Amino acid sequence: MAFGLVAGGGGGAFAQEIAPKASVEDLRRVVKDLQRTVADQAALLDASMASQVEEQVGDLKQGETELHKSAVAVYGFMDMGLQRYSTDNRLVKGLVASSESTFVSGNTNLYFDARPRPNWRALLETRLSLHPHGNTVVGGIGPALKQDTSIIDYTSASGRNIIRLGSVIIERAVLEWQYDSRLTVQAGYFLTPWGIWNIDHGTPTLISLIMPSFLLNEAILRQQTGVNVFGRLTKENWTFGYFAYVSNGRTAGQTDYTDAKSVGGRLTVSQYGPVTTTLGTSMFHGGTEDERRTLRLASTGLDIDIAPTYAFDETSIGVDLSIDWRGLRVRTEGVARAVNQKPGLYRPVQINPAATEPNRTELYVYGLAAYRWNWFEPLLYAEYIDAHKRTDLIDKGYGLSVGVNLHLSQVSQIRLQGVRTKLDSVYAKDVQLDLFMSRYVVSF
Repeated sequence: MAFGLVAGGGGGAFAQEIAPKASVEDLRRVVKDLQRTVADQAALLDASMASQVEEQVGDLKQGETELHKSAVAVYGFMDMGLQRYSTDNRLVKGLVASSESTFVSGNTNLYFDARPRPNWRALLETRLSLHPHGNTVVGGIGPALKQDTSIIDYTSASGRNIIRLGSVIIERAVLEWQYDSRLTVQAGYFLTPWGIWNIDHGTPTLISLIMPSFLLNEAILRQQTGVNVFGRLTKENWTFGYFAYVSNGRTAGQTDYTDAKSVGGRLTVSQYGPVTTTLGTSMFHGGTEDERRTLRLASTGLDIDIAPTYAFDETSIGVDLSIDWRGLRVRTEGVARAVNQKPGLYRPVQINPAATEPNRTELYVYGLAAYRWNWFEPLLYAEYIDAHKRTDLIDKGYGLSVGVNLHLSQVSQIRLQGVRTKLDSVYAKDVQLDLFMSRYVVSF
């Protein structure tokens, strides 16, 4: 309310026109009017602030310690666009969603940010999606299944119109307590503090539309459930950041089948000046198990057999570098992931359950450079991957991409990007896959 009074009340005074040859008296009159307007607005603002303070003090006197009204902020972003895959390989063509030009509704992300007190926060980020309608599931040899979520809405006035169910994707749901910038404790379902990409996270802040393969292949978990402690220390133009967490790690479902928890962390050092540079390193270590439960009828009655289906340990290490100089933005990350399967409990390959994953060390690296002239920002992206599986569809290869970001305003962008990849797999060598994508992005 106070902001509206200030913004609305000042328009008349500042809109007064001063003649090209105005007299000194005219100028004095305009200045006095401006001074009077500013004084009136300051009085209104002080009164509004005093009223808010009195209201909060009154609540506290009455024992009101719950969420104060207007303490929840809702914000987010949306994007949609046109994309097209292109390949001459029949297998790859059959496994991508569609090799035809397709309009897509991309991200519709909403943030519910509650701050009942300055040091306490609850943040929920959701993504509204049309999935899983139309998704094709390849479970091995045989026909692929296409999901259909169409149902008859018998509660509608007509009683027989068709609706399609979508889904709400939880990106993160965390509770926070902050001492100050040096210490924050976060509990819940949090984004893994890893490198550049997973922390930048949202379409409006990312430079490239292409997601690195270590995230696509889930070599690094995008989210985890547990406790995360982080903060930063600043000295002159240097900032040192840290993250440390314990979590369930990689799980087959919502529950953890091991008592040994996963641990990880991240360290960064940044220097600010004409050239801003951030160097970071990230680490993760954890174990994963899954099990099968079988209900059977025994001589003594019902019984349940519990048997592990697969189990492995993994350790990942990454380094990343960010450089910002004027309009230039440079980003690069490298990731190494070692996977050791437990004897007799090798994990099956997703698209070929008859095959199992080997012990291996996966390697990923990408580089990204962009330069912004006012609203125009071209970019180059290159990536290399060697997953060392030798049993999967995408195992080794590289990708080259060019694109452009058009910054229409502070809240809207148009992004155009094309990528050409060359891939090796157990099924074929040197497979070419091209992808063109575009997105119109609005944040709010």
